[in-house]
Amino acid sequence: MLPGSCPIIHLQHYHARLGCHFHGVSSTKNGDVAVKIKPDKPEEPEKTPQPKVGLFELFRYADKIDVLLIVIGTIAAIIHGAGFPVMIIVFGDMTNSLVNIGGQISMTCMNSTSLVSGNNSFTLLSQMETFAYYYLGLGAAMLVAGYFQVAFWTMAAERQTFQIRKQLMKSILRHEMAWFDTNDSGELNTRQTDDINKINAGLGNKTGIFVQWFFGGLISFIIGFVYGWKLTLVVLAVSPLLIAASGFLAKVVSSMTDKELDAYAKAGSVAEEVLSSIRTVVAFSGENKEYERYSKNLSDAKKTGIQKSWGIGASMGFLWLSMFLSYALGFWYGSGLIREGEYTIGTMLVVS
Repeated sequence: MLPGSCPIIHLQHYHARLGCHFHGVSSTKNGDVAVKIKPDKPEEPEKTPQPKVGLFELFRYADKIDVLLIVIGTIAAIIHGAGFPVMIIVFGDMTNSLVNIGGQISMTCMNSTSLVSGNNSFTLLSQMETFAYYYLGLGAAMLVAGYFQVAFWTMAAERQTFQIRKQLMKSILRHEMAWFDTNDSGELNTRQTDDINKINAGLGNKTGIFVQWFFGGLISFIIGFVYGWKLTLVVLAVSPLLIAASGFLAKVVSSMTDKELDAYAKAGSVAEEVLSSIRTVVAFSGENKEYERYSKNLSDAKKTGIQKSWGIGASMGFLWLSMFLSYALGFWYGSGLIREGEYTIGTMLVVS
């Protein structure tokens, strides 16, 4: 065996990380071993577009128990979402009761002093107790519904991601060795953790929250048209702004999250690759090069995360601006309807 053969073997395995290619070995006149190295020409692999997965395709691994959990969680989310519009109705009725009692008290004014009769005081107390019981019942119902919504959707997501992890590992192990030459094992490991966690979050409580707010908004529209269609149509004039802000938010989160996951997957791959062959890295003084590779991928992830934060902040700010504009428009137009005697104060609050 030639002296220095072991470092040459290590160099063959490490040439890719050094950006060089092992070309051959020759001996000099004095018997030393010379290693011929040629720099690699960077070859850009052809990137094929990845097929997108639809929403319902994410639930392909759901069994009968998962379907039952999803159905119960969906029913709980609908009840939870309906609680907010119903609470606004109770608030509107309570406001009308306070205004009516206040009007009766003002009619008994004498010498700038309000005289509250015993009947008015008893009526006010009785009505407020009734509304307090309403709020107590709504709070208890929303507590139970919210618990079942989060618990059942989360359990269903955990069960499905458990199956996804098993199927992914089975699929990876079925590939031939040539497949691992073009797919980094470190990146696969990172994606198996991070990407599936994202799927878990999407299949879990976030879907339940979407169902909750979707049906809550739908019920709110119905209540608005029932209680006052004029004011509802005026408030809906701001809805294009809300839709645009929501669409931009979804677009930013979706695109930036993909880029962020890719950058973190590459950084994790570099870290696992270096740590698994740390002796070879140190032997060929590749610490600085590997540090630069890792830092570059982290910098890409950081840059993408900052852009994502700016996009989310701008879209959320515009979303809340649109919501408060709708409130301002509703109160302005609703006050005119109150002066004309078409609406009460409670009706305006419910519709707005």
